[in-house]
Amino acid sequence: MAACLLLSDITTATSNVVRMLGVDGGLIGLQRDLEHQVRHLEDHMERRQSNTATVQSTTISMAEMNSTIARACLDVLDDITVITNDAGLSACYNIMSMDRSSKTFVADLRLYIAASPKGAFTQVQPNNLMIGVTYPPSTKFTTLNTTAPAKTKRQAVQANNMTEIQQYTFMGEIDTNIDLEKLTEAQIMSLMVPAITINAVSQDGRTPLSTPLAITDTAFFVVGDFLGGFTADTASPQFQKAAIEQSSVFVLPGTTFGIFPVGLIVTGSWLAIFVAAYGFGTWKRYQHREFYRKRMHVTSGGALKGYDSGRTGRKI
Repeated sequence: MAACLLLSDITTATSNVVRMLGVDGGLIGLQRDLEHQVRHLEDHMERRQSNTATVQSTTISMAEMNSTIARACLDVLDDITVITNDAGLSACYNIMSMDRSSKTFVADLRLYIAASPKGAFTQVQPNNLMIGVTYPPSTKFTTLNTTAPAKTKRQAVQANNMTEIQQYTFMGEIDTNIDLEKLTEAQIMSLMVPAITINAVSQDGRTPLSTPLAITDTAFFVVGDFLGGFTADTASPQFQKAAIEQSSVFVLPGTTFGIFPVGLIVTGSWLAIFVAAYGFGTWKRYQHREFYRKRMHVTSGGALKGYDSGRTGRKI
């Protein structure tokens, strides 16, 4: 506002100076140029203020969404009383959005310290833990974003006091050969449910460590799309395999190539060369035969059997 008032004062002062001097022509043109520059600067400052407000609004919206997801995850994870994995972690997995036409989805995965670690994981700090994600064969994914809070050390975990240590955002895509129209909601969900493992290296750096996160250690679909639709069968490999087989688009056997047809190309090339050579030879032999018959007819001075005596070289 102060900048706008200052620019307005500059415009007014410029107009007064021109009127006091009583000049016209070039100075009037200068006045118009100055006024135009002032208006341009005012518009630029207003646009900057608008863009700043938009960025701030987006930042607030992202923060609110992140807080909403965290609260929903903790509300469910707090009810888990037994953690089965050796790393002492729990997870929260949600499908934030899905586009059925393009068969793409965005997933959010968060890891929490939920219990004291066991076995070899007791010597591993949370910041040294790595995650392994395996989707069904029909689904491929990429990691869009990874967020980890400041370095966290293991502390005694009390009930209802979980600490988030890692957060991931995935972009997934279901295979184009999968027909979603043939599947139920539970079957579609199963194609987007990964198997999660926690990986690390022993304290001496020589032994790889790995422990799977059971579905009892994980909260699924507590926000976003498919809210509340998760069942234990959804994460079953057998259930996922059946969904893939049921939804696969039927392709008539023998109508497509499983691999690039190198053999067919080589064989076809040799066949084309053989047919061309054999056909050319046959045509040349036919021409030679006709030429021989005409020559014999001319040298004999009479009609050759099979030819009209009045027309040389023409069959009856």
